[in-house]
Amino acid sequence: MHTFYLEGSAAVGEIALLPKEEAQHARKVLRLTAGDEVCLLDGQGGRYAGKIVEVGESVSAELIEALPDNESNIHLTVWQGVPKADKAEWIVQKLTELGVSDFELLNMTRCVVKGNEKDGLKKQERLNRIARAAGKQRRRGTVPVVGTPVSPKQAARELNIRKFFSESWRSVMILLNKKRTVINTIRSINDGIILTTRNEDNVELSRYGSKKVLKIAQLHHDHRFDKKLVRDFKNRYGNVDIFALLTPQLVEEVAEMMKGRNRHTRLVYMPNFLEHYPTVNLNAEREKTVVAAGRLTEVKRFDLLIK
Repeated sequence: MHTFYLEGSAAVGEIALLPKEEAQHARKVLRLTAGDEVCLLDGQGGRYAGKIVEVGESVSAELIEALPDNESNIHLTVWQGVPKADKAEWIVQKLTELGVSDFELLNMTRCVVKGNEKDGLKKQERLNRIARAAGKQRRRGTVPVVGTPVSPKQAARELNIRKFFSESWRSVMILLNKKRTVINTIRSINDGIILTTRNEDNVELSRYGSKKVLKIAQLHHDHRFDKKLVRDFKNRYGNVDIFALLTPQLVEEVAEMMKGRNRHTRLVYMPNFLEHYPTVNLNAEREKTVVAAGRLTEVKRFDLLIK
């Protein structure tokens, strides 16, 4: 299925014209005819399955169905010092294919490439064409924009450095407050059971958990022999009563890591998934039933289970 950009935005059910260059490519190179299926992009986030309606001096296509958004939730802008030769073209092409949102070019003091404003605008136009072609190749609904080359001082003003550091400090304080809250909560519990499910919280549970509390730590992923995790298993789980791991192999590996260092913690195997599906028919009217447990947040992607 061939892909084309539209001339402006449109909606499902409407008939839209292809831009002149796209129409020429569809008519003379690809020799498409009425009824041929195509993928249509509006450059503003919209992606559509469509079909060619008419091929003549102009080419029109009908938007049949909206396709899922394939853009990342993270808006990533790359600030790039202007490189020599055609390296900028390669950078824009490959990073567009990887999902970068925008590009800003920097005229650095020691840049090899020097030119006047006219040359800079020509380069910008060419790079925008390359970004558009690369986005089309990946069927991205949004086209990255390559900005006009600026000096580092201009870039600093646009970036608002003070706001950048303010937001960075705010993020650090959020993480520190989260850690304090976890520690204070663990300290405040003097009976019953505490279950933590992340390494950083497991460490705090071992350090601050009361002897009167049953302290259960869990790791819901493979340790992959990460140096920090291995170091924590060896030295910072000493007061954890039970450590639950996903597979028997992980239990054996962690037992070897703790050997000679931790005789208190009991290692158990607790899988993420049910090994035996309940025989009770939970919903006789449905052919397939999925049971999932977890907090109802976007990051858990329960919407994928429904689809």
